[in-house]
Amino acid sequence: MSKEATEDTHLLEEQRKNGGNRTLDSLSDSKEETRSQASGDKSTFDEKPKDSAAPSTIWEDLPNILLLFLCYLFQFTVSGVLYETIPLYLMEKKISPSQMGVLSFMRYPFALKFLVAPLTDIYYWRSFGRKKSYVIPSQYVLSIMLLLLAVKVDALIEAKAVVLITIFGILIKTATAIQDIALDSWVVTLVRPENYKWGSSCAFIAAILGHLIGFNMLIHFSNVEFCNKWLYSEPQDVPVLTLRGFLLGYALVCAVVTLLIHLYKKEQSRIDGIGEDGAPVREMSLKEIYKTLFCGSTGNRNMVLLMIFVLCRNWAFVPNNATITYRLVKKGLKKERISEFLFWTIPLTTMYGLALPSFAVRIGHEMKVILATVVGIFLESFLWYRTVDAYENDLLTTTDLMYRYIAIHLLSALLECLQAISMHTLFNRLADLRCTGTFITLLNAISNAGHVTATTFTFFAMTVIPPSYIIHGAWILGMFYWSAGATKFLKLEKMDRSNFQISAAVAPPPSSMPRSDL
Repeated sequence: MSKEATEDTHLLEEQRKNGGNRTLDSLSDSKEETRSQASGDKSTFDEKPKDSAAPSTIWEDLPNILLLFLCYLFQFTVSGVLYETIPLYLMEKKISPSQMGVLSFMRYPFALKFLVAPLTDIYYWRSFGRKKSYVIPSQYVLSIMLLLLAVKVDALIEAKAVVLITIFGILIKTATAIQDIALDSWVVTLVRPENYKWGSSCAFIAAILGHLIGFNMLIHFSNVEFCNKWLYSEPQDVPVLTLRGFLLGYALVCAVVTLLIHLYKKEQSRIDGIGEDGAPVREMSLKEIYKTLFCGSTGNRNMVLLMIFVLCRNWAFVPNNATITYRLVKKGLKKERISEFLFWTIPLTTMYGLALPSFAVRIGHEMKVILATVVGIFLESFLWYRTVDAYENDLLTTTDLMYRYIAIHLLSALLECLQAISMHTLFNRLADLRCTGTFITLLNAISNAGHVTATTFTFFAMTVIPPSYIIHGAWILGMFYWSAGATKFLKLEKMDRSNFQISAAVAPPPSSMPRSDL
């Protein structure tokens, strides 16, 4: 038996002698304390032991929440470039709805990431960290791919090379999807359960700021007229930023920050074979965890209901909301104006992410909040449709459009923030702790799949069906879906982890516990 395995066995024996009341965290912390004392490591940036009996505040978990925020920011800034900026450049070159449908395939890595999630629960470098083994390499790959895209992006846009841009996007989003798998499950060990909502909130705020950097800032700073009006003291012929220069610079920043996290952030060790209650359990093999993914999730009726909920929750709204920008640009609205509209909403939408976790999300009542937001989203979707339709028919000036756009977007951001934070707080509260990464990633991937498949269908269908028919049909189906499912969905929030176990624990002798490190 290895030295680490012997040490794990001694800790188990000590736990049994002390009444069997020590948990996974306390055992892990004891092991870390012993190693730290022996090595003289006094790092204060490590994950802290979480004493459930002691009062906890957001400040105790703030360093780890900021770490999550920074990693999410890389992901969402890239999303702003790929999902907003580059498509807007292409829309101004009059690409067709079917080409927009091709671009939507860039979103599919996030819809299929559950296929990779089991690998993150099984294979990792022990000395590096279970989650760092995936966060750090994926961010290095992201930096490299951004550099490669930067070299070709201008020529690809000029040639309207939608397929090649989509391939680049798929590769980049695959790297960020793997990073997202690890981040979504890392929050379970980085912060205390009462602060899970802040982990979800930091992702929402990172999405807003990432959109600001990768879309609003980039669009404005790459526009010569804007730079001459607001930034230059004397007129110039070139903007402050170009799309190529932004991608090059951001790739460098991502690489440097990733290197610092690589070197200075230590991930708390986990003792293989110890369950949440401190009792020995057997680590699952890759075959078993894939069986858990496909058979365990579909064999649990509560899990099936939760998966149906996240898959279909946006189908009623995507056909309208996904086509707003395309229809406005087709009518002649400049990308700089769209960016300007959104810019004025950023301060308030950022405040949503900071304030709502404390005042609007209550543990155990997440589904009530989600269902309440659905009513508001129906109203928001109707307002978007009427506004865009009026602009298309020359019933609104650009100034009137701006006021309506800002007001509806603020309502939309409020509802989306409430729904996202509530939903991810529910996921974290119900997650099976033996395969946290697989559990949370499966639900997030299904949610993404519902959105991107509806988006792809909508754009390809627009080539043969008027958009109004698609939008109205989706609204009618959505009303039937929520009317039939609301009562059943409300029952989910009354359950706990034991109702969503998609894996079974087996306890062999400690000496036979398999190792999970590479």
